[in-house]
Amino acid sequence: MDVLFAFTGDKFAVVVSDTTSVQQIIVQKDDMEKIMDLDSHKLMALSGPKGDCVYFGEYVQANMKLYELRNQVKLSTHACANFVRNQLADVLRKGPYQVNTLLAGYDADSDSASLYFMDPYASMMLSLIHISEPTRQEAISYAV
Repeated sequence: MDVLFAFTGDKFAVVVSDTTSVQQIIVQKDDMEKIMDLDSHKLMALSGPKGDCVYFGEYVQANMKLYELRNQVKLSTHACANFVRNQLADVLRKGPYQVNTLLAGYDADSDSASLYFMDPYASMMLSLIHISEPTRQEAISYAV
């Protein structure tokens, strides 16, 4: 079972995951990296079968870099989330990736952080629930 959670603050996002790789009752690894850097301001956390997570994560990471090299501009967090959702939707009927995705990022243009959740069926939700805006110190204490 994978554990991923994330939340956003005023101008930051916190993404947390466990590092255990488990197949049924067997612990395969205890240092599995489940969070990938897409660029300097975006993170993607993946849960699901390890092969799907690694392959899909590297695919998205490479395409974000390719877009940046071709167009000399980075995608916004919203555009990146739409790209990921579109890729999940494209393979849905061909042999889908069984991945749950949390995508968090900070956009300098809008000066805000955002968080998106996508499931294996390519539904996407923007996190708009704000109980209270945590400060950076409160966010660190939540994550520890």
